[in-house]
Amino acid sequence: MNSLKSLFTETFKLYFANFPAILLIVLPIALPVEWIKNFYYADYYESVWTTMRRDGLVEFLFLSVITPIVIHYFHKKETGEPARLSRSFIVGLRKWPRIILYGFVKNVVVLAGLIFFIVPGIIFYFRLFFMDIVITLEEAKGRDPLGRSRMISQGNLIPIMVSVVVLTVLLLLTEILQSFVVYWLIDTYWLGDTLIDVFADLTGVLHLLLGLKFYMKITGSQAREPDAAPVQSETASACAVETQG
Repeated sequence: MNSLKSLFTETFKLYFANFPAILLIVLPIALPVEWIKNFYYADYYESVWTTMRRDGLVEFLFLSVITPIVIHYFHKKETGEPARLSRSFIVGLRKWPRIILYGFVKNVVVLAGLIFFIVPGIIFYFRLFFMDIVITLEEAKGRDPLGRSRMISQGNLIPIMVSVVVLTVLLLLTEILQSFVVYWLIDTYWLGDTLIDVFADLTGVLHLLLGLKFYMKITGSQAREPDAAPVQSETASACAVETQG
């Protein structure tokens, strides 16, 4: 329990300490996408099911590019390597098609599990929790992101489930409160929905950072100084020379 509490603390610290960078990543993508969706396609009288389907499709096809950008940028920061937003955007755009492709496969697997047995569908979701991270960060191992994600989550399923559920509930309560405030202050339906959706996109980054923290903890990735590895290598070389002498 203490390790999960520490993980949450580190995740929120990372989020708020780098919030300006998160704004620079999310807003240029989410703001126009959410505005177009709500201004041109949303209907005040439509059913909740219609809204959920449209929002899910928009998130899957367009907003999913945010995922690899965030993962790449914050992984660089956590490992002590130079983190540049421009480079992360390039990597994110390059990884985006695979995120969509394997995201579709993941959704099919999870949906099939939910339809036929329910519980296996939930388990499948958490087994594939690291899929986007594997696609973004791992080259050779990332060729099978579904299998690699299952391997990483093996033996860690319960902590992952507890952490994701707790974070989801916290964000849901925050979004409900924010929705009341927005609709109380703003009468324009499409503008209020756009602000609410963009807020959800910004807070959704917490899920990505939590997953990245879990991934680094499980795989043994450690934050390090950029020059730590070369120094160690040079020291080893010097020792080898002395031994030979």
